[in-house]
Amino acid sequence: MLALFDPARLLSRRLTRGETPEGWPRRSIRPDDDARRALAVLTQDGTPVSTAVRAALIQAAKTAAQVRLRAEAAALAADEADRAEAAQVLRDTETLRAW
Repeated sequence: MLALFDPARLLSRRLTRGETPEGWPRRSIRPDDDARRALAVLTQDGTPVSTAVRAALIQAAKTAAQVRLRAEAAALAADEADRAEAAQVLRDTETLRAW
């Protein structure tokens, strides 16, 4: 899986309410109507707003990274010169295989 921002891994202790990690600025957002509706859906089960926002941001970052990787893979697959070079490398290293 992609190595993206993982707050649990970065923080050595749980922060108390209102605390931010040293050097991290606090942020606030001004949601529009669509964002308010989305937030209502994400918090309807009792999930705290900050937890829902963090989870949504992390998921959005993962999705964006996946989209970029898929686009890069498609571009490489369409690059005839790159595919020819990869095929040549496979042919050149075939003799190095143990079996």
